[in-house]
Amino acid sequence: LKTLHRLKQKAAEENFESWDLFACQETEQEVNLENSVYRKQLQEREVILHQLKMRLKAIKADISERVSAYNRNVKQFEVEAQATYQRHSKANSDMKTAEDRVLAKFKEIAANEKELRRLRQQLRCV
Repeated sequence: LKTLHRLKQKAAEENFESWDLFACQETEQEVNLENSVYRKQLQEREVILHQLKMRLKAIKADISERVSAYNRNVKQFEVEAQATYQRHSKANSDMKTAEDRVLAKFKEIAANEKELRRLRQQLRCV
């Protein structure tokens, strides 16, 4: 329509005495056809844009779900790691306690052996 308006304006400016009505209508039809093509292209692009928006939304939802699953896995790993640490810590503590008991037994055995040697020595003297 802008093209048609410009043509009419140009004709008026140049003072054409006989403006060809048929040519004007033909130009208007061309402009309308052009506009129709542009509208159709615009609609096609809007459909494509909508499809892209839907794909983007689906991708965002997928990413969000993957991040949530990752966070759940991390949390589960942290829980398992803490439980493993506590088990190992308890095992280390139990091992230390066992080592302490073994050392105490060795000390007790060494003291008993010392006492036994002293008693044997006394028996020899008697």
